[in-house]
Amino acid sequence: MARRWRGYLSVRRVPWLSPQVTGAGWIVRSTGGTQRERRCRKAALQQGRVPSLASYRPVGGFSETVAMTPALRSTITRALTAGTVASLFSAAALMVCGRRETGSSAAPINAVSHWYWREEALYFRQTDIKHTLLGYLTHHGASVFWGALFAGALHGRPAARNPGAVLAGSMATSAAACFVDFQLTPERLTPGFEHRLSHRSLAAVYGSFAAGLAVGALLVGGNDPAK
Repeated sequence: MARRWRGYLSVRRVPWLSPQVTGAGWIVRSTGGTQRERRCRKAALQQGRVPSLASYRPVGGFSETVAMTPALRSTITRALTAGTVASLFSAAALMVCGRRETGSSAAPINAVSHWYWREEALYFRQTDIKHTLLGYLTHHGASVFWGALFAGALHGRPAARNPGAVLAGSMATSAAACFVDFQLTPERLTPGFEHRLSHRSLAAVYGSFAAGLAVGALLVGGNDPAK
């Protein structure tokens, strides 16, 4: 059954889409302009015809939107939080180990930017925007990527609330990241800080990364929707 408002908004029940996919089994499709879409959605919400949509995702050639489920929102939040905390923890380890082994806390982070600045970045010791900022942003992006994989593995699992299971998963994720970084990645795209740090320091960095993933995931673990 479909209802239309002013000729350009239709709301219909899609029986083959489960509530877990759409939040309430509804799809809102509009071919009108942005202002008209907002007015129509507001009218539909006031009449109780559609759920409140937390986010919108374009599909195909229509401005088609699907409600995001609480579980999916929690997973996205966990991915961003775990990746960010892991980035901060491992960056701190890089700075401490760099200061101890090279006399420069910025050197290992600068080395990460070697994918762009090549060999120059591997031996640059000062802190600057050109090397240090690019190095950290690259490191942060990679951390969020692994945080997303980690959060995806925890999605919908009771283990997401178990500190022991989360820590074990974070250690496995960190080990996988280490293997990919140094065994499967082309030389130009390796982390770079391996040229400045000892194996012992690398272990500390990846250990800090695992701890950051676990802490970040547990920070949002309590906000998981009830299964």
